[in-house]
Amino acid sequence: MQAAEGKRVQKLDVEDTARIHFRTASDAMGMVDLSWSIQKERDSYLELFGTEGVLSIGWQCSKYRQSEKMNWIPFGKGYNKVDAFSSQIRNFVQSIRGKEMPLITAEDALESVKVIEAAYKSVAMSTWVDVR
Repeated sequence: MQAAEGKRVQKLDVEDTARIHFRTASDAMGMVDLSWSIQKERDSYLELFGTEGVLSIGWQCSKYRQSEKMNWIPFGKGYNKVDAFSSQIRNFVQSIRGKEMPLITAEDALESVKVIEAAYKSVAMSTWVDVR
């Protein structure tokens, strides 16, 4: 992965804009833009482009299109912040009570920290950093 910090807009002790480029072991490439300051005014917050089509996960609705077809197929109801956070809190409480397995495991959390540490290292060194 290679990460870069954008110009700081807000007076924060941490970065407010970053971009991460990555390449997987199977040579799939991707890019992630993260920002507390930039409004991109996009219908989607996640787009995946593959050899068999495109998937667009949106704020209001999501859609996909297969490569050989021109029409987009909509699905879902979009992103509801209150529902999303309520679900996370409910799962956390139910996990503590022993009634559900956590959706995010301790291993997941540790792996996310490894990616974040690699991003900071990449910014500091201005180079690609391996994440295993």
